[in-house]
This record gives sequence, C-alpha cells and structure tokens, in this order.
Amino acid sequence: MAIPRIAAPPGAPDRETLDVAADVARVGLWHWDLASGVMYIDSRSAFAHGVPIEHPAEDFIARVIHQDDAASFRTALTQALSSPHLTSHQLRVVDRDGHSRAVEIRMRVIRDMKAQAQPECQGAVLRRYFSARVG
Repeated sequence: MAIPRIAAPPGAPDRETLDVAADVARVGLWHWDLASGVMYIDSRSAFAHGVPIEHPAEDFIARVIHQDDAASFRTALTQALSSPHLTSHQLRVVDRDGHSRAVEIRMRVIRDMKAQAQPECQGAVLRRYFSARVG
C-alpha cells in the first residue's frame, strides 16, 4: 500500500517535489498513524533500513531504532504528543546491514484548528552524525 496522501492546499508542492527536496536535504520522512499504529516511511529510508514502506510502528522501533535507544525514543514520542511544538531527539538507528549511526529525529503531532491533537505524528530524520553516541 502506498503512503497515504494528505490533501495539499492549492499551490502546495506535489509529492514528487517533496521527495526530491528530501533527497537533496538528506532527510528521511515518516508519518505515524497513531490510531492504527501504522508507520509510513519514504522509500529510500525503507530500503536503507530493510523495512517495508508501511509497517507497524512497534516493528519499526524494534528493527530500526538501536535497542539501547528504544526506551528514550518512546519517551521522546510521549513528549511530542504533549507538546504543540516541534521536538527533537538524538538516537542511533540500525541499517539493513546491522551498522548503527547517530541521527537526530524531529517530530510534531498534527493538531486541528483548536490545538487538539490528531491521531497522527509527522517527522523527519536528519542524516547528520554526532560523535557522542555512535556505537
């Protein structure tokens, strides 16, 4: 199944334009449907981590987030759920070959016009390394 398309306002860039921008910026994009527990990630990131584009979020955490950072990722997600702002978290991810690298994840919960949390979270993985956590 394809990544769900969210209706864009008139004049907004199309999906292909956003994918090109993500490639140029070297970021991975993801969308987590909190109600169903399904996570969707961009195809480049799915290939790099050896996971399907659409999969259960718990499977993503178990297969992609370094096991020593899974609990802190869940804590960061809880913080994102309670914040109206963009949150940031540094952790390690594991690629399809079992190598880990440190990244920064930024995420924000989608909210309606009354600032009520919607059952979805959007995020990006910044593909930059930081020296303290690579293991």
